Amino acid sequence: MNTKEFFLTWGMLLLGVLMNVFGVYVVKMKINALGSVQFSSIGTFFNYFLTLAKSPLALLGAAAILAAPFPYAIALSRMQLSIAYPVSVALNCLIIIPLTVLFMGEILTWYKVAGIGFMLISLYLLYK
Repeated sequence: MNTKEFFLTWGMLLLGVLMNVFGVYVVKMKINALGSVQFSSIGTFFNYFLTLAKSPLALLGAAAILAAPFPYAIALSRMQLSIAYPVSVALNCLIIIPLTVLFMGEILTWYKVAGIGFMLISLYLLYK
């Protein structure tokens, strides 16, 4: 596989994953700052999302989430779905879990560690 083909497959897959992870992470940061969505009234509900939509970082994150399928589609046009999709899902998890543990204070349980291990093993077996 030449450099161009590698970039158009694995590079695009990774770019799509990174865009998705970035988007989800920054939107979650803003949601954490706002607190839980309140359903006490329709006005409260809509004000919450209006406040979220006024955040430039949340809008950038939403744009990244919405744009992430484009590089993914480029990768899919050159890869088998049975490889690309599981790798994409696993990479999303393998990137987001350490970020949330380090920067959002989420707990890394033994079940999560085992899940990460199983993901790494499954990626190895899929690529074999």
